[in-house]
Amino acid sequence: MEFLSLVIGIITYPIKWIWNGWTAPRPEITFEYSLSKLKENDYCHFRFNTTYNAESLFLRLGINNLGKKRIEDADVRIEKIEIVDSEGNRQKVNSSPFFLHWANENTDNSKSIYPKTPVFIDFLFTVNGRPGMAFIYYKVKHAGAGIKEFLTPGKWIVTVKLLGANISPHERQIAVDFNGVWDQLKMSLKNNL
Repeated sequence: MEFLSLVIGIITYPIKWIWNGWTAPRPEITFEYSLSKLKENDYCHFRFNTTYNAESLFLRLGINNLGKKRIEDADVRIEKIEIVDSEGNRQKVNSSPFFLHWANENTDNSKSIYPKTPVFIDFLFTVNGRPGMAFIYYKVKHAGAGIKEFLTPGKWIVTVKLLGANISPHERQIAVDFNGVWDQLKMSLKNNL
């Protein structure tokens, strides 16, 4: 009987391994730049900011699951913030890692990301009348915790990591070019880490 169980285990293990690999969550972080008050997309929005009582630009990252199973307990964490000097050298900025805020959510909770149902994470926003500041949209629980709360004019590289209970961490870098003018911030996903 033990021999039969062993044979069945040997036969079914590769099938389970292939099935789990085929149905596993496959995370993707996306961004598409479109800076125009006349034509917005899912990632770039001009809105009236009621907190500051002024026009604002909001930039979001897309999080998609191209797999067959949901990503459980997902969050996006800023791992590292670097400023880039005029020669292209990077210098790490002093900040603890912290989580970004899920768009259209009124909570700091983690969330599930279902297959082929894109969700968005709030990343940066600028405010007309607050020159020289691109605010990072972090979760409220991090307020006052020694984090980098905004970017000043310059070139920046921000490393983000998508985390989930049933995925390997998925890391991407975002290049931010900010001249200090609220509606002229440029951002793109970098191809390589």
